[in-house]
Parts: sequence; structure tokens; C-alpha cells
Amino acid sequence: MSTRKRGKCGADSPAMSAADAPPFTLEGVRALLAPPVLKRGFPPNRDRLNGLVTRLNQWKGAVRRYQETWRPSGDRTSAARRAAETLLEELPHLRSDLRRMIEEHESLPAFMVQQTQHEIEALDTIQTGLTRLLNESMVLMPITMVVPQMEKWRHIAVGISDDFCEAMRPTNPTLPLGRSNDGPVPRFVAAVIPGITGEHPSVQNVGKHLKENRDK
Repeated sequence: MSTRKRGKCGADSPAMSAADAPPFTLEGVRALLAPPVLKRGFPPNRDRLNGLVTRLNQWKGAVRRYQETWRPSGDRTSAARRAAETLLEELPHLRSDLRRMIEEHESLPAFMVQQTQHEIEALDTIQTGLTRLLNESMVLMPITMVVPQMEKWRHIAVGISDDFCEAMRPTNPTLPLGRSNDGPVPRFVAAVIPGITGEHPSVQNVGKHLKENRDK
């Protein structure tokens, strides 16, 4: 018996990591393609079913890479960028403080004056480098800005629905595979998402999302 708590009023349940669920298997997906997921029609033939299993595991791998690699990398880069922006804002004040120290303390030893002037020059170099990093370089651009987002079920639901329809068509050429709230497409997507992202979206929410994104 499942211990997962169900959300109220069709709400989605919290997500776990994609690594928490085992890979999809032929037997496992075949078992999913039974009532209540597939109430009418025939399951895909063995070749199409194998292809569907492969695609589901590819989705799972992509989500896992995003969760374990790209998102942490993006978080680190974003934190580094914020730190660089803060330092860049403070550099003029630091430079002014050092110059004021030289101007207002004429009795400073020559070696301290010389050292302070070197530090001012170092701040100039740092400012030039930080400005370039922030405005011209990709070093401080989060990878999540260029890598397709594949973390939540809404990011991949349309792709999974397309894979399901492609697998089903040869054995069900006349079966409507619509994306209605209670159709086989959202039921299948909702059934496999827990094994991909760790989330548990309701069939109603999946159907609504698929209809809203049908032509995008």
C-alpha cells in the first residue's frame, strides 16, 4: 500500500529527487497500460513499448542531471555573481577610504603610503576584471540560463505525452488520444511522472497543462 499523502482537491503532492525511483522496465510500463490508465484500446506492440520505456528513462536521466548537476551549478554561479556585484559596488568606497587615509594622515611612514598606493592600483585592476566578468564573460552566467529546464513535471509533460501517442498509434489508429482531463494521455503522464521527477501531479492538473500547451 502506498504511503504517499494525497493532496486536497486534486492538488499536487510534494516532489522527491528523481534518483529516488528505479528505472522504468518493460514489465512496469506494461502494467501501467491497464485500467484505469488505459480504459480502451490496445497497448503498444513490443517494439513500440520498448521505445517508450527507453524514452521514459531518457527523460528520467535528463531530469536527474538537471537536479543533481545543472541546478546546483546554476545556484553556485548565481551566488558568485551576486557576490561579484556587491564587491563591484563597494570598490569605489574602498578606494576612497584608502585615498582619504593618505591625504589626512601626512605623518604616515613612506612604506605605508607606498603600500596603500599599490592596494589602490590593485582595486583598479579588480574593478576592471569584475566589470568584464559581469558584462562580457560567460563565467558568471548561470548554466540554467542556457540549459533547457527539466526539473518539474510541467517542463516535460508535453514531451512525454508525444512519446506516449507515438507509441500508441500503430495499434490504435482510430482511438482518440486527446488530452482531456480524463483521457488516456494525461492519465499516463500522471502515472509515470512520479518515477521521473518524484512529483505526484493530479490527472486533472496534467490534463489542464497539456491542453494549455498543446500548440506551443
